[in-house]
Amino acid sequence: MFCTKCGTKNDDSARFCVSCGAPMSQPQAAAPRPDVQPNVQPNERPNVQPNVQPNYQQSAQPNYRPNVPVNYGAAPAPKRASFWSLILMVYLGGTIVLNLVFGFASLTGSAYGEYKEMIYGVYGALKFFDVLFGLGLVAIAVLEVVIIFTVEKRKAIAPLLVLVFNAACIAVPVIYLLAASLITGLPISQLIGWYTAFLPISSVVFLIVDALYLSKHKGDFNN
Repeated sequence: MFCTKCGTKNDDSARFCVSCGAPMSQPQAAAPRPDVQPNVQPNERPNVQPNVQPNYQQSAQPNYRPNVPVNYGAAPAPKRASFWSLILMVYLGGTIVLNLVFGFASLTGSAYGEYKEMIYGVYGALKFFDVLFGLGLVAIAVLEVVIIFTVEKRKAIAPLLVLVFNAACIAVPVIYLLAASLITGLPISQLIGWYTAFLPISSVVFLIVDALYLSKHKGDFNN
């Protein structure tokens, strides 16, 4: 340490200056600080500020949903075929074959057998109406195939096709019989055969039944 009076350097343990003899002042040790206990009441937590992190907005995550099958409810049960449609299918199936057979016979004139040339020789115009009648029966057979498909698939056009079919089955044989009667001069009762009678009569019955049924069940055909 240095003397405060003359400034001479002395040992730290010297009590008097070696130069001027002045007493050396010893540095006083710092008084110990009393232990200060924090003023904490029992069952009381100290007021500690939480380490609050800045509120950074996280990037929006996509709304992920697990691949869980969605139950949309049970599929509607297919409608069962009605008694009317079953009878119609049987009738159409039978008349398709008959219309093709009689249509081919009328187109070729084979319906007259060995008398074909003689009849056409006397009534030449009859051959023209035989061909028209044969084409009409073949066209009806094609229409029947379309009706079977549309009724099975419950197409909206099915009721209209059924009514057109019934009307054609009545008109085609009736027009042919009238023309044949005018050409030959014979009464219709002598010209009519079992099929030219069966086709229009059965079609009249079906036309009435079909009209009554379809008027009440037209909503069933909506595809």
